[in-house]
Amino acid sequence: MMHEFSSHLASSASGNKFFRAHDHELHCIPQDVHHLSIIPTQFDSEIYFSSFTELRELRTLLLVCKSQLESIDSQFHVMDVKALDEFFHNFKCLKTLDLSQTDLRELPESIGYVTSLCFLGLNNTNLRGLPNSVCKLFNLQTLELQNSAFLVELPIDIKNLTSLYHLDASKEHGTIYVPPGIGQLTKLQTLTTFTVGGVSWNCKLSELAHLNSLKGCLHIRSLNNVENAEDAKGACLATKKLKKLSLEWCPSGEDVESDDRIYAAEHVLDALKPHLFLEELNIKGYYGLKFPSWIADHTLSDLVSITLDNCYNCVKLPTLGTLPVLRCLFIQNLRGVQVITSEFCAAGIIINSKNFPKLETLKLCDMYNLEGWYDMLNGDFPSLRRLSIESRLPSLKHLNFRSCPPAQLR
Repeated sequence: MMHEFSSHLASSASGNKFFRAHDHELHCIPQDVHHLSIIPTQFDSEIYFSSFTELRELRTLLLVCKSQLESIDSQFHVMDVKALDEFFHNFKCLKTLDLSQTDLRELPESIGYVTSLCFLGLNNTNLRGLPNSVCKLFNLQTLELQNSAFLVELPIDIKNLTSLYHLDASKEHGTIYVPPGIGQLTKLQTLTTFTVGGVSWNCKLSELAHLNSLKGCLHIRSLNNVENAEDAKGACLATKKLKKLSLEWCPSGEDVESDDRIYAAEHVLDALKPHLFLEELNIKGYYGLKFPSWIADHTLSDLVSITLDNCYNCVKLPTLGTLPVLRCLFIQNLRGVQVITSEFCAAGIIINSKNFPKLETLKLCDMYNLEGWYDMLNGDFPSLRRLSIESRLPSLKHLNFRSCPPAQLR
C-alpha cells in the first residue's frame, strides 16, 4: 500500500501539492506542499526535520528507500533522522508519516501530539521500543513495524488505538509481543503476528475472540504457552476469513515432552480449526502424537498449500488425499513417522475417486525414520509434477510408484 503511494510521489514532478526532493535539495521544497517524498543520495544521509519548519500544510512525509525506486540503480541507503521532537510539536495535522528503512532508534514522546496521523510506517528501523504516547494517536489506522530487529514488545496502552485497521509487527527473527487488551481493537483487519505470552505480561490466545474482521495472514507463535483448550477455542479462528494461517509451538528444551504437554498440544490444535475458506496452512513445532481430524476435512475446499514442519512426535501423516484443490504439500522433519500407508491418501474413503487430484508438488525432507511408503493406488496423484525427497532418509527401505504421471523427481 505505502510502496504504491511512494512510487507515485517519486514520479510526480508537477505542481506543488506533490513534491519529490533529494536529501540535498531540501531548500527547494515549496512551502505549500501537501505530500512530500525525500530520497537519499548518500549511504549515510542525514535528514534534519528542522528543515521542514515552514511546511505548515504538509500532510504526507515519506522517506523513500532507494530499493523502492525501479528507475534508480543503487545500493540500499540508510537515512539518519534528526530533530524529530520539534517536528512533532509543530506538525499536528500530518496524516501520513513513513520513516521506514532509516536508522531511527528512538521515537520521541511528542509523537503523541500528531493526533491526526492515520499512517505510521516504521519498518526496518532500529527502534528499541515505542513510547506510550503512540497510544494517543486515536485516528491511527495503520501501524507498520516489520522487521524491527530490536523491538520486543508494544506499549501496554496499544488497546486505545480503536481506529486501527492494520497492525504489522512481523519479523524474520525474534518476536514482538502484543499486550493484553489487543482484543479490544475490533476494527483490526490485519494482525500478521500474535505471540502467546509475553515479556512484561501474559497475553492469552482468547484475545483474538472478537477480532472477527481479521483477514489475510496470521502467524500464531508460542502456542506452547496456551494454558488449555478452552483458551484456544476462545480464539474463534473459524469466524475469521484468513487466507493463510501459521501455527507454531516452541519446544521445551527437554529430550522428551511430558505426557501432559503432549495431551495439551493435541487439544489446543484440535480447538484451532480455521475458517473453511483458508488457502494456506503451516504447522511448525507441534509435539502432539496425532493431527486433529479437521486438517483432513474435505470441507476445507480452498486449501491449496500445507506445510508440516518439525512435528516430531507424530507417528503418522494426516489423511489429506480428499482435499480437492491441494496443490503443494511440504513435509519436513516428522521423525516419528516410520511408514506412509494408504490412509495418507484416503484410500477407500471416496469410492471411484482419485486421491490428491490437484497436487502438483510434494516435498519430503529430513524424514529420518521413514522406512517405506506402501499401498499407493493406481491413479493417485494424477496431477503430480514434482516429487522432491531431500536430505538423508537413512531408514528408507521401500518406495514404489506405479502408474505415476510424468513428474520431476529430485
